[in-house]
Amino acid sequence: FGATDDAHFYFAPGRVNLIGEHTDYNGGHVFPCALTLGTYGVARKREDRLMHFYSCNLDEIGVVETSLDDLTNKDCYDWANYPLGVVWTFSEKGYKLDTGFDMVIWGNIPNGAGLSSSASLEVLTGVILTDLYGITDLSPIDLALFGQYSENNFNGCNCGIMDQFTVAVGKKDNAIFLDTNTLQYEYAPILLEDSKIIITNSKVKHSLVTSEYNVRRQECADALSDLQKELSISSLGELTPEEFEEAKKSFINHFDGGESMFEMAQRIYNLLDDLKKESGEKTYLLVAHNGISRVVNSYFHDMTNEEYAAFGIKNCEILKYEF
Repeated sequence: FGATDDAHFYFAPGRVNLIGEHTDYNGGHVFPCALTLGTYGVARKREDRLMHFYSCNLDEIGVVETSLDDLTNKDCYDWANYPLGVVWTFSEKGYKLDTGFDMVIWGNIPNGAGLSSSASLEVLTGVILTDLYGITDLSPIDLALFGQYSENNFNGCNCGIMDQFTVAVGKKDNAIFLDTNTLQYEYAPILLEDSKIIITNSKVKHSLVTSEYNVRRQECADALSDLQKELSISSLGELTPEEFEEAKKSFINHFDGGESMFEMAQRIYNLLDDLKKESGEKTYLLVAHNGISRVVNSYFHDMTNEEYAAFGIKNCEILKYEF
């Protein structure tokens, strides 16, 4: 884009969730943390109404040019639909930009690895817009909500709030204990000393928009609707363990051809119990398999490729990330 005069530099992290899959859009609790991996951006304002987006990771796509006068999702925009969606959200929420901008990004989050590259990009764009255009009345949580609104309504993924929230408020050496129903949260210091949190990249590409994610969310919404005929709840996360057990009797066959939301929720209950009982002498490998976190109670370095395959992991790449 020529000279770098008036350009500003930005960063937004990726995230990993330590426990609480499929609970963030059901009003439950999650326990994620931000990573040092993330998305870097350089941006500056323009004098016209054009917007230019360029990714150093996808240079074969080239510069994507859009306009403030046409804030619509187009297949040809590819990855640029994510920052464009945030611009659209700002406009929808009453923050209309008077001029366009140029934006260049580069990220080191493995593409499609489930570490929230899209949320990182959305929050990054929100930070860029507030800085470039002098918007001072939006908090980090507001930017997280704007990112979620963008992904839900512009890019067609009905994601919960966890990803954008973690990216926006993540803190060094801390995880976040978040109630996704109220957005109340607290930081939980994670001082690992000689221990490590190990994240595996199965090399199976992860896309919330094109996967069964939206189907799972609709199934949960359907289950909630049926439960509300018997219980006074506004989200599945409000169920007590006792209500959960009683509900299973009536609704265990709610979903066709798959594991019910209640069985998934039970795994989380069991996992929490196991983590409380264990002493920490063993390594827990959190494996995303069919969208559900599992804990593999085994010494990590003793596992063979055949054992990895038993958990649905192929061509496993070990990634040691700080946070």
